[in-house]
Amino acid sequence: MPEEFPAFTFALSRHPNPFPTEYWQWAVPDPTVVNVCMESMEPQKHVAERLAAALQVIDQ
Repeated sequence: MPEEFPAFTFALSRHPNPFPTEYWQWAVPDPTVVNVCMESMEPQKHVAERLAAALQVIDQ
């Protein structure tokens, strides 16, 4: 949902695993959803941990 986007991106940026130098993120807004696209060159475990933490924030 669009109203959850700020909390999601804030949680991504505050995760203990810092973003790698090769990281891209962009959003494609729609009236009912926001599609978040991400590209990263880092271990898959770091991506999964950061994404899981951000999803938990909006799942509350």
